[in-house]
Amino acid sequence: MSPFSSACRVGLIALVPWLACDRGPGPETCFDVCGPGTLCVAERCVPAPPSADEAPPASEDRKRGKKRNRKRKRATEASPDHAALPPFEPVDDRHVPRYDPNETQQIGPGSGSERIPDHTIREHLRQLEPAFNACIARAAEYSPTELPPGEVDFEFGIRPTGKLAGVNVKAPKALQAFGIVPCLRVALFRHRFPSYDGPTTGVTYSFRVE
Repeated sequence: MSPFSSACRVGLIALVPWLACDRGPGPETCFDVCGPGTLCVAERCVPAPPSADEAPPASEDRKRGKKRNRKRKRATEASPDHAALPPFEPVDDRHVPRYDPNETQQIGPGSGSERIPDHTIREHLRQLEPAFNACIARAAEYSPTELPPGEVDFEFGIRPTGKLAGVNVKAPKALQAFGIVPCLRVALFRHRFPSYDGPTTGVTYSFRVE
């Protein structure tokens, strides 16, 4: 068997089997079959080492990556979402009276005994959920940190006319920032419940901020 056929089987058959029976230059040039990016070494085609222009040192790549990460971090810290908001102004709730559950009520011979059904009160409180959520969302916009979870408690009275006798709101101290409590008081006090013939109805209600 000729040296050519032996060199083809050992050095090249796995890469280019169609060259097994070719006739061409000698083994010192690998028979001119080495493609771009390869060199002929000891009658075999091997990958050529990358040039300095093609691949910068890995250490330089890592340094550049770290700098880019630091720049992105600084840009994020320097431009929080609430930075572009106008100055915070709390909702004025001074016109909203506090609710006194022990308030004396005048009940005479012609006074009715009706009471708003519980399901009607719950239905109206569901209608108020968008207004309550808006108070929470506004506080979250201005807060530099995420609002903590907590329970918000309401106590209010509904007069026979459907207007509220007063509103009390209690919330954890961490949830009292950025006007959540006065905003909730005003939102509830503005709402009008159905009128009825009876004494003032006291209501307690609560929801949880998650």
